[in-house]
Amino acid sequence: MLNVSDIVNVTVNLSPLAAGRADFGVPLFIGTSDVLTAEERLRLYGSLEEIAEDFENTSPEYLAAQAYYSQSPKPKNCMIGRWVKDTGEVPPVAIYGGVITALDTIKQSGSFKLPYTAPATIATYATSKVRSKTVKTAVYSEGDPTDSTLDVTIDLSAATDFENAATLLSAALKTPDTPEVPETPEKVTYSAATCTDNIKGLSKVSCAPLQSDTQSYILLQDGTKVVAKSGGSMNQGDAAFICTQLNAKFDGYTFSIVENKCKITANSKIEDTKNIVCFVGMNLASTQDVYREVFGLGEYSVIQNWTEDNWKTIFTDTPQEVTPAVPGTPAIPGKQIATATYNAEETRFELYPAEGVTNIDFPTAPDSGTNMAEVLKLSADAGGTKPTVASESPLDAFEACRVASGGWYVGIFAVPIPDEDSLAVSSYVEAASTPTMYGQTLTDPNILKSTVTDDLPSKAKTMSFTRTVYQYSTNPYAICSLFGRIVTTNFSANNSMITLKFKQEPGISYDDLTTAQAKTLEDKRVNMFVLFNNDTAIIQQGVCSGSCFIDERFGLDWLANAVQTAVYNVLYTSATKIPQTEAGQARIYNAIVGVMEEAVYNGLLAPGTWNGDDMGPITNGTMLASGYHIYYDSVVNQEQSEREARKLPPFQCLVKLAGAVHYSDVVINVNR
Repeated sequence: MLNVSDIVNVTVNLSPLAAGRADFGVPLFIGTSDVLTAEERLRLYGSLEEIAEDFENTSPEYLAAQAYYSQSPKPKNCMIGRWVKDTGEVPPVAIYGGVITALDTIKQSGSFKLPYTAPATIATYATSKVRSKTVKTAVYSEGDPTDSTLDVTIDLSAATDFENAATLLSAALKTPDTPEVPETPEKVTYSAATCTDNIKGLSKVSCAPLQSDTQSYILLQDGTKVVAKSGGSMNQGDAAFICTQLNAKFDGYTFSIVENKCKITANSKIEDTKNIVCFVGMNLASTQDVYREVFGLGEYSVIQNWTEDNWKTIFTDTPQEVTPAVPGTPAIPGKQIATATYNAEETRFELYPAEGVTNIDFPTAPDSGTNMAEVLKLSADAGGTKPTVASESPLDAFEACRVASGGWYVGIFAVPIPDEDSLAVSSYVEAASTPTMYGQTLTDPNILKSTVTDDLPSKAKTMSFTRTVYQYSTNPYAICSLFGRIVTTNFSANNSMITLKFKQEPGISYDDLTTAQAKTLEDKRVNMFVLFNNDTAIIQQGVCSGSCFIDERFGLDWLANAVQTAVYNVLYTSATKIPQTEAGQARIYNAIVGVMEEAVYNGLLAPGTWNGDDMGPITNGTMLASGYHIYYDSVVNQEQSEREARKLPPFQCLVKLAGAVHYSDVVINVNR
């Protein structure tokens, strides 16, 4: 069977989808809440409910969006951006690794050093003498933040995927579970004991009362006795005999008689020898009574009346704590220093400080072996980066939001900013290549005074900012409602253009201003939502700080973008080319005409008299019957250099704005 394609061959060429126009219906509310990181910068939302999932309903961002979504018709989308106002609001530091896409490249074992900052570890050591054995324990607590380094050993040779590798890495990012306790602290000082203090080295002693009539003895926990004397009262020789027997029982301590008192002296690790307890006190004036003296209190008791509890006050089981000053004290056992994740979207490993760790830095090479910081691309040399930023000015944040996305049109700070910063933002907006507007609510009542001429709106007016809009209100989010009304404009609909004057601001309380105050705001080109004496409240006047109305600026930005997009799509969607001929000019001309007709349809343009300079066949006073005129010279007349650069002669569009009625005078002539 033969193929019919040998006779008739059909090829389908599908033109690309045309480029879309800019969306002028999305405002941006910039706040300082740490819901967004500086790296993410901004986020798109489609409703107030979506915003409530991320932001507290008392946050400035939420309240700004609430005023916006309260408008009627209800707007669709908005963005919320992040202003890193100061370094205290910067999210916890992190280390972002370089791009890794092949698992086999990291399936190795090795180590690296991770610098970090965390509260210093204070080790409190407790030592005790149990029979002849010295026991040391340590209790760990935190001190002031200190720079430290964690030695990390990691084996990823058996990692099954990147997520598993991140889990293995996290498990290695902690201090050892059983750090070595220093053998001998540099300095240990014991305090003088009282009757409730613990005796170093006598922790396992329990005593029965001394019996002066039969036998005087101390019963040790192992069941043996230290016999003082059988029958009769004790003398200094009996006390010495007790010391001799105690010396044999407790290695490391010496018991001796000093001034009729038993003195305990540690053979090592005691900085200042003290009479910790006067174990035996002799009253040489009496041969019948033996007294017991407790050092420091000066109390005496007849030894025959002592109970076992009296002895246990002296011989206890709790060792005495000491605090050494030891350089290089080991970290708290098993403390997590950092956690690791694998960001599949960015194809990289990321390290974040664990709780209580204030900073981590780029991993460095180990003393020997494979440098896993290089393998995982976490070191600075291997492509590691940090996401933190320094504190930003409002202009920094505004610019960063514009760089992050061209999908918003009006920028509004949800928090107050200084006047000088506001003017800096206005200057940027005026010069930005992407059409942008800036709005701000003014709550300072001083702007209502005509005598104040150095306030923010007065300065902005002298600078002729045609992309900055102010509104006076006692509600700091009123400007969000104002823009919420105009961004609902559907440029594809018939007679859809609006003026902001006479519109309402649902959810915003009107201001009851005097005529003089309203006139002052009007002179300073500040909008207001005010009450009239017919019980209606409206927005007045709907103006920019410079000499234009908000709806004009809004509509002309749309018109410029629509023409730009239409001409681009003629060139972009052509399967061959647009020839540099009059026929090619006609293709571009028709695309521009299509947009102009749309502008007439939506009410931006309308027929009227041209009162501008002469251009081509159009002179001052000429009626633009269609609301516009497009003039261009023929391509056959263009300069050779322009033709060789493949440029068409410019299209010059004369357009007549439809405008809007804000005032009307009515004269009634009465005849009797």
